[in-house]
Amino acid sequence: MHIVFVIYGSIDQVTGGYLYDRKVVEWLRARGDRVEVLSLPKRPPLLAPIRGPGCSLRVLLRGVTRKAEDRTWIVVDELTYPSFFTALLFHPGPIECMATLVHHLRSDERIGAVQRWLALMCEKVLLNRSGLIIVNSDTTASAVRRHLKTGVRVQVCRPGKNTLPAAAQRSAAQWEGAETDHTVQLLTVGNVIPRKGHMALAAYLAPMTDLSWQLTIVGRDEPRTVYSKRLHALIDRSGLGQRVHFAGTVSDEELALLYRYADLFLFPSSYEGYGIALAEALCYGLPYVAFNSGGLREIAGCGGESAEMKDRVIPCRGGYLVDIGNPDIFGAVLRRLIEDAGLRSRLSREALERSWELPTWEETGACFRAALNDSEREEASLEEKGRSG
Repeated sequence: MHIVFVIYGSIDQVTGGYLYDRKVVEWLRARGDRVEVLSLPKRPPLLAPIRGPGCSLRVLLRGVTRKAEDRTWIVVDELTYPSFFTALLFHPGPIECMATLVHHLRSDERIGAVQRWLALMCEKVLLNRSGLIIVNSDTTASAVRRHLKTGVRVQVCRPGKNTLPAAAQRSAAQWEGAETDHTVQLLTVGNVIPRKGHMALAAYLAPMTDLSWQLTIVGRDEPRTVYSKRLHALIDRSGLGQRVHFAGTVSDEELALLYRYADLFLFPSSYEGYGIALAEALCYGLPYVAFNSGGLREIAGCGGESAEMKDRVIPCRGGYLVDIGNPDIFGAVLRRLIEDAGLRSRLSREALERSWELPTWEETGACFRAALNDSEREEASLEEKGRSG
C-alpha cells in the first residue's frame, strides 16, 4: 500500500497528535507499506485557505491509481484543516482515496466564538469530503458524526499506552502509603498553552503552601508567549517559585523517571480528544485528578457517559474526574489527595490495573491499517456490484 501522510511541519514535534502520527507511520513502514510524509508550512488560519496546498492536492489525486495492488491513500491530519478549505470547498463529493485522521476538533475547544465558527466551517468541508475518517476515541467519533452529511465510515483507533520504557512496579512504601511525611511529588505533562490549564493549576496550588509538595511541569514552554509570561508571573506572585519546576521538553527516558517517582498526576486540560499523557501515567500506577473533558472517561474507565457524578466529581479507576463547570472542586480534590497517602496508595493499584486494559501502539497501527484495507474492500465490493448490476 502507498500512503501519503499530510501534516504541518515536522513529524517529530512533541505533542500527542504528532506522537500518534509518528507511531502509525513507523508501524506501517515496518509492515512493508510505502509511506511518504508530506510536510506543509503552517500559516495563520486566515491565510492558510488562501495559500493552501490546492495544487499539491490536485497532483496527488491525479496520481492515485484505482488498482487495488498499488492503491494510494492520502491521509490528512485534521490539524491541517485550514490549508484544505479552498482545495476541497468546490469538490463535488467525498474523495474515496482520502482518509482524515482526527485527534480532536478545534471547534470543540474552549475558544472564542469567531475562532470556533471559522474552525467549524473549515472542518466540516474536510470531514464531508473524506472517504474515510479515523479518530482516536469514541468521544471524537461522536463529535465528528455531528457534522457529517455523508455516509462516510468513522473508525476509532485509540492511541497506544507504551511510548515509554516499560514501567517498573512502584515501591512497597508507595503501595502501602508508608511515606506519609515526605514531600508529595506532583507531575503534569503538556506543552504550556492555554488549553492545558497550567494557570488554573497554579491558582489551585497557591492556597496549599501549608502542605508539603513539589510540582514538575513537563512540556514545551515558549517564554515569549503571553500565556507563558502570565503563568510565570502568577507563580512568582503566589510565592510558589521554589515549589514549581519547569522541566521543558524531556527525553522518553527522563519522562519515564518522572512518572516513576511522582506521587500524583495532575491533568487540568480543558479539552482532550483522548489524553495520551493520562494513559502513560496509569502505566506507572499514578493516581490522578483531571477535568471531565473530551475522551478522558474512556481512559479512566469511569463507565462512559452514564457514570454517576457525586458532588460534581466522578470517582474513576485510579483517580477522579472533576466537572469542568465547577473548577473550584478541582482544588478540593487535589488537597485531599496530597494529604491522604493511604488514598493515593489505593488509587495507585487501581490505576495500574486499569492500564493493563488500554491498547498498545501495535494495536493502534493494526487498527489503522485495517481501516484502510476495509475501505478498499468496501469500494471493490461496490464496484463489483455495479458491474454485475
